Order: sequence, then C-alpha cells, then structure tokens
Amino acid sequence: MYVHFDDDFNIVSISNQKIEKNCIAVDEQTYNDFNNGVKLPHDFKVAKDIRSKGKYYIVPLDFESQMLETHSTGIVSKTKVIPHGIHIIQEKDSWTVNNLIEDASIAAISAGEDYIKEYYVVSAKNRFVLFDKFSINLKDFVLEDKIVINGCSADKDASILTYGSHIPHIHSRNK
Repeated sequence: MYVHFDDDFNIVSISNQKIEKNCIAVDEQTYNDFNNGVKLPHDFKVAKDIRSKGKYYIVPLDFESQMLETHSTGIVSKTKVIPHGIHIIQEKDSWTVNNLIEDASIAAISAGEDYIKEYYVVSAKNRFVLFDKFSINLKDFVLEDKIVINGCSADKDASILTYGSHIPHIHSRNK
C-alpha cells in the first residue's frame, strides 16, 4: 500500500502498487483512511524528515488544527523530564529553549508555513502580572537543537504562559 506524490510533495494518489519515483509505503490503516475518504489527500502532504535522509511522513497541511492539544492554554508545567517536546530552561539572565520535538512533528512543521509561538513571562505568584514576552518561529526552531533568548525577565521569579499546543512543553529553572 503506497501513497504517490508529485515533485511539490502533494499527494496525487493512493494505491496498492509501487511506482519508481515519489512513492512511500503506508500502513493499512492510513491506506484505508485515504481510500474510504476518512482522510482527504488535499488536506495532507508528504514531508521529508529533515534529520534522516530518505524518511518521509504524511502530515496535515493545517498542522495545528489537526493535532490534539498536549499542552493546554496556560502556565507551562515546571518539571525536569520530558521525552519529546519543547524544554524551556530559565537561566540567570537568559532562556534556553531546547528542541526535543519528535521527528514526525519536525517534518510537519518544516513542510508547512511559518508557525509563530508566543510565550509570556509572568509572575510565578500571579499569572496576571506580565513581565515580558518572546516569540519563536517553530519552522526555524525545528532546524536547531536549541536557541538562547537573552533577557526577557529571566532574572525574575517567573512562569511561562502560552496558548495550547500539540507539542508538550516544560519549564525548569537553572539558577
């Protein structure tokens, strides 16, 4: 069972026959979803894995609306361990944002449009007191292992607040 795509990575057909070029194997569930109209080819695209050569994923064109929220709108959880996602570390005078996003999400984000995620630095005691904010273009971020954001009230007793996301988020303090 295969998905065929054009040179722009748009899905053009689904069949049980392999062709030489622009074709990836899919599992039976994915094949059936496309074949029975549960998933529509024009709502999806094929994306290259930017970290592994020759690996492809089928991703939704409207990535954010197709995914379930893992992080609900509100304060980012303060914990130290996360298997996949975005780990925001509050340093003495900066924020280090580590990219631990899983490969399928990285491929989907990199294949789509710019994806700006805003983070609000709020008081740890009162989330309605805004200290600062910063934004990250996740399309650029997925190409990096981490980014450092200087300032932005990193020296304060702060929490991070952001809108809901399908990508898990954690915040830890390294002071």
